[in-house]
Amino acid sequence: MKKRSKLLRRLLVPVMAVTLALSGVPAQGVQMAEAAEIDEVMDTASGRADRLEPEEEAGRAKAAEQVFENVEEVDGEDAPERMESAEEPDAEDALQGIERAEKADTTDTAGTTDGTDEEDEPKQADKAALAAAIQKAEGIQKADYSAESWENLQEALAAAKETYSETDADQYDVDDAVENLEAAMEELVKVPGKPGSVKVIWKGKKKVSVTWKGASDATGYQVYRSFKSKSSGFKQIAEVGTTSYTDLAATPGKTAYYKIVAVNDGAQGAFSSVKSTYVVKAPTKVKAKLSKKTATVSFKASTKASGYEIWSKTDKKSYKKAATLTSKKSVKKQFKNLKGGTHYYKVRAYKKSGGKKIYSDFGKEVKVVVALGSTIENTNSKLAIEGDIKLSGTGTGYHAKLVMQTPHSAVSFGIQYDQHAVAPYTGKAMALIENVSSNNVGEQTYSRPGNKSLKLNKTYHYMITVDEQGNGNVYLDYEKIGSFSQPNLANELCYLRIEACARLNGDSVKATFSNVKCKWNGVYNPSAPLGRGQWSEWKQNPGLNYKYDQKKDSFQIYGTVQGINGDWDSDYESVSYCLQFQSPYY
Repeated sequence: MKKRSKLLRRLLVPVMAVTLALSGVPAQGVQMAEAAEIDEVMDTASGRADRLEPEEEAGRAKAAEQVFENVEEVDGEDAPERMESAEEPDAEDALQGIERAEKADTTDTAGTTDGTDEEDEPKQADKAALAAAIQKAEGIQKADYSAESWENLQEALAAAKETYSETDADQYDVDDAVENLEAAMEELVKVPGKPGSVKVIWKGKKKVSVTWKGASDATGYQVYRSFKSKSSGFKQIAEVGTTSYTDLAATPGKTAYYKIVAVNDGAQGAFSSVKSTYVVKAPTKVKAKLSKKTATVSFKASTKASGYEIWSKTDKKSYKKAATLTSKKSVKKQFKNLKGGTHYYKVRAYKKSGGKKIYSDFGKEVKVVVALGSTIENTNSKLAIEGDIKLSGTGTGYHAKLVMQTPHSAVSFGIQYDQHAVAPYTGKAMALIENVSSNNVGEQTYSRPGNKSLKLNKTYHYMITVDEQGNGNVYLDYEKIGSFSQPNLANELCYLRIEACARLNGDSVKATFSNVKCKWNGVYNPSAPLGRGQWSEWKQNPGLNYKYDQKKDSFQIYGTVQGINGDWDSDYESVSYCLQFQSPYY
């Protein structure tokens, strides 16, 4: 750089001196040009004008201003006159000025140590730091870093080596090379390690859990999945910053393969080992066939299933588990004695893992329609009451019934458990009709229509109807199972009730009545409140109570009987709790 400055100065100084001399500028102007104009041109040409000290820059600017003031005087209106009066410049004087300028420039740039005219050798740049940086860069292993950051390092290393080999490189060039090379080494991106301990677990439906052990130098992980094989068909499905991922879109009926790769700012490490799991598919070809009141549900087995669950519901109800098939080969199940209405079914497979069941999706929903049989809407009658009843309790006896009641007589029909009933009904829960001709003791008769033995804590559908002559029928699960005759029901004011009681003091009862409907004077009005009018309490025993669940449209009568003398036959007016529905037509 210094050599180029000297050369330019030697070329420019004579040219400027001659030019100024021929223009009539005095010797003082020539010296100013040398001191200001030429130096500023040289500094700009060498790219170092911005390194001038403020005092030096101001001095050169002032010198240049004086030069151009002299030039302006020459070029002004009185220039001819002044040119005429001025002495012609002597060529020898001009050459001497050029020699003096060259000598001054040489003296300024060379400098002396002992006051003589002998020039010193140019100072050599210190390249020790550059050599150390080059040695450090050459020791870095390519395989440890990303391709892009490695390429940047190689470019910086090549430039550093070139600067190191230049004999005339100044300190600025050397320092720049060191800085660039060290920056490239700092910006290297490390290739992350390989994820380990990959675990893949099917969690049910389309859900698969993938976990792994973290890799060194990783800032994130990419998850790849294939449904083809462990060696092909892989596609990236996620990029996460943790060591786990839950796939919610695995394809049922296929084996899902997974592998993981760590990443670090664009650098990608080695892939993990491939792990897989089978995603169990929901049963297919689900069918439901009806024969009388029996539905047969069948389906095609699911690969790798341990067993199946069948869920069912009826109109306006929620699905509940109806059956569990514990063999993977069992693909058929019958449901008998169905009540009237529409019955829906759906099936799902399960697989056992770690003592737990993991479930597939449900297969398609299927249904069968069972004729309702006799209901309050389609059966001719003057009076009727129907509803679903479930009975449980403790002690020697308890019952739950639908009741038609007049001031002097009554007929009831429902379910009764009695440890002291006459043989062969002792200790059984039976469908029972009680026909009371009057309120006098001994005026009641009992019959067990169809000898229907029932189960406690199970829901059955019951209905009583009576015509204008007092002839009535009773229905169990929409089928007629018995009849009775009680003329008072047709001739007197009649109330419709639900009732529960227990046999002795200390016996308890819990009876649930749901979907209760009433018909008066031959009319059933579903738009009436709850289809039955309003109700009132008829509490005969202090130990019994009731509650109504509006959401489920159900009544529950419950409690422990207390304070009676005898049993439910001898003190029948003191053992019950009734809810009574008044006809809107009376």
